[in-house]
Amino acid sequence: MLQEAEVAPNYAFQFLHPMQITQRELADAIHVPYQRVNEQVNQKRGITPSTALRLGLFFGVSADFWLNLQIRWNLYKTQQAEQDDLAEIQDVTHWRQMA
Repeated sequence: MLQEAEVAPNYAFQFLHPMQITQRELADAIHVPYQRVNEQVNQKRGITPSTALRLGLFFGVSADFWLNLQIRWNLYKTQQAEQDDLAEIQDVTHWRQMA
């Protein structure tokens, strides 16, 4: 099972403080509104492909890195929300034996 600290997209934004970059400076550097960066840092907005490309260029990492963080976060949140229902699903081998 995924752990929240491992997958939260805002984890990567923790680079900002040690690099002495403000959210506003990042927003200006990657040509997006400050509100977008702020909402992403505070987990109120997901990382889009557009933002992933911009962050990748700015930080020198791939856009995939950023999108994978978002996808893992989405999976984690869905796993938590649907935990009971998912626990009742049996694999295909068991399903075929029941048929």
